[in-house]
Amino acid sequence: DIKVQSAPNQGNTMSQGASSGAGGPGASGGGMVPAVRIEKGITRRTKLSYSNTLDQAQSRELRLEQMLDENITLNATAGDRSRNNTQARPGDAFGLDLRYRFSFE
Repeated sequence: DIKVQSAPNQGNTMSQGASSGAGGPGASGGGMVPAVRIEKGITRRTKLSYSNTLDQAQSRELRLEQMLDENITLNATAGDRSRNNTQARPGDAFGLDLRYRFSFE
């Protein structure tokens, strides 16, 4: 089962509803940035996704998400900016996040 989404991004994140530890690679300042995201469930607890923004300062991100239990998730991300930006060297971003989710009732 492969999901394909096309949605605007909020702020400085690559994929809707999630942000990498570095604030998202290649994100342009605030505002809405349209993006395409493809997601594939590898196993019941593992997801792989690829997202690509559709603006001129194009950025791409590859994300691997592993649920360790119902409250703890490990996310690994790698992303880069478009090769046609004005920086001397395009920015590459790598991240590893351990997320703990809890709720109050």
